[in-house]
Amino acid sequence: MSKATKDKVLSTVLDIVLPQQVPDAKVLLGDAALERFGLLLAALAILPDIVAYSEEHNTLFFIQAATGTGGIDDQRYLELEHWSSAANCHIAFVSAFASRKAYAECMKGTASNTHIWFADAPKHSAYLSNSVEDSTQILEARIAARAATL
Repeated sequence: MSKATKDKVLSTVLDIVLPQQVPDAKVLLGDAALERFGLLLAALAILPDIVAYSEEHNTLFFIQAATGTGGIDDQRYLELEHWSSAANCHIAFVSAFASRKAYAECMKGTASNTHIWFADAPKHSAYLSNSVEDSTQILEARIAARAATL
């Protein structure tokens, strides 16, 4: 993925996808913002492209724009999971792709237990689970949320 494409994906995530998927989420910047969740910035290289917090869900979203090799792969997932293990809230790992086509080209490299967001379809997302139970819980939560808005 070129820098221009990555910048466009990140811009779309900030301006459109994040507000549609998690409307109350706020992007966090700086050491103090992460320290309040029990996270230390000992290794800046570990930080994903975007860190956002949803108070409604008590969840930090680690959002990585996918490159040509994929989004958050297994190694990156383990690094982020280890770094955030002391967090006093939930953690959601998100790989943001320019399109479904871009995701399809490198989907095998994307780690289980990550959310997939598409810049060209901001109302849609996917969840890669390594268990049927996790997938069922995500699906039930989505159905309940949609039913509540009807």
